[in-house]
Amino acid sequence: MAMFRQPGLPAGKAPLSNLSRLRDVAALGCVDPDLAVRQVQVYDWFEQWNQRFFSNRLRPVHINVSLTSYGKTLGLCHYRPVQYIEIHPRCWRSAPQHVGSMVMPSAAWVVLHEMIHLAEVQTRGDVPGNCHATPDWVGWCNYIAEQLDMPLSYAQMARGKSSVAEGRKNVWKPACGASVLIRPGTRLADYDETRCFPYVAADPLMEENSEERDGQTQLPQF
Repeated sequence: MAMFRQPGLPAGKAPLSNLSRLRDVAALGCVDPDLAVRQVQVYDWFEQWNQRFFSNRLRPVHINVSLTSYGKTLGLCHYRPVQYIEIHPRCWRSAPQHVGSMVMPSAAWVVLHEMIHLAEVQTRGDVPGNCHATPDWVGWCNYIAEQLDMPLSYAQMARGKSSVAEGRKNVWKPACGASVLIRPGTRLADYDETRCFPYVAADPLMEENSEERDGQTQLPQF
């Protein structure tokens, strides 16, 4: 029996004709044939994930394969004034990645990550605070991780202080009062693993992108 239910979603199904039109227009607008292939791929993955995890209820949005507006992010989900997703071309550098029981191209997992953000904004209308530390984000991580048989469970995180012995540093830890359910055979993910979902810090794409962030040691952003 499943431990985690699918979080709330907008009512009604998303018309596939809308997705097809966006996919066709995106491909036709590409002079570079490689870019045209990638533009079709991201919409194909959106359709696949929408059917598998989101009950086909996410409204299709533009998905642009381009340098993200922040320059150093693998993907971005824009909420306003127009909802759309950006996927950085470097996501195609890495070989297909094994996430739980499924192997998919690296860019496909980035699309899934951004779709979780999209699900929250299309359901709630806004995402207050840290978008990787909300109850909805954690709910989707747990629901999808269980579906894919991933070895991690997730809990809502909040900033706190480490122990005196550790130097009283700022750390992320399970939020006070947050329910923590750990699936049998898994361990609790830390904040960086939660923020990188469905990736883990040791993934080649994560490591490559981290090296390119001006020598910074922080993990890449979504």
